[in-house]
Amino acid sequence: MACDVIREWNAAHSLRDRKVLLPLTDPAPCHCDMLVAFLHPMPGAPMATMEKEIEAYLADKRSVFIYFSEARAAFGDAVEHADVERCKARYAGRAVVDSFNDEKEFRARFAQQLEATLQLLSGLVPTTPPEPLPDIEPLASPAAESGEISDLARQLLFAACEDTEAYLGRLKDGATLKIQANGQQLVPANDPSAAAQWEAAFNEILQRGLIHDAGCHGRLFQISNEGFAYLKTLGKVPVGYIAELGSV
Repeated sequence: MACDVIREWNAAHSLRDRKVLLPLTDPAPCHCDMLVAFLHPMPGAPMATMEKEIEAYLADKRSVFIYFSEARAAFGDAVEHADVERCKARYAGRAVVDSFNDEKEFRARFAQQLEATLQLLSGLVPTTPPEPLPDIEPLASPAAESGEISDLARQLLFAACEDTEAYLGRLKDGATLKIQANGQQLVPANDPSAAAQWEAAFNEILQRGLIHDAGCHGRLFQISNEGFAYLKTLGKVPVGYIAELGSV
């Protein structure tokens, strides 16, 4: 299934992006740039073996996609379910972690997550390694105290809501900040004052729990259930496949 999605991406975008993705099935050589893992307790494929390969990719700061089958989990025992939940918690925020019920749902989710990750890596990755993200301090703005959020923060949520998977990409490289939502760069270039305002808006919705880390080493975020609930109070609903799945 994953290989089919990658081939479809090549057909649609390889000419535009001047790159071709070469899908390789297990066992993948160590020079691969991305790892797509279907992680389940299965005979002959111990969880520890799969987790070791995932950790190796994460240690090299390469992109990792981890998927769990909800249909399979429904027939598993309590031990298998506990293992799956442990793995989800272990890799949350470090990799793209998701689940699916059937092939249609997987293909839609993986296609969106692959496109978002590739856009992030090609459009936001600097020529020098990014600085670690600083600890985010709680904001004490009047808007936060009153239960409202600032105009820029609302713009960020609205832009992410227009994306079919509700993603936000963020990269801080020295004094340069880039935030991407729905295929658009939101922070004006060469404007430190504007960058500071957008960074405060991003930190605001992150601190409020309206978005959460979706992996890619802290560069990819997604609207949370709390964020969707807040948007609903503003009359804003998600679009695309995430709406079809009823994620709110």
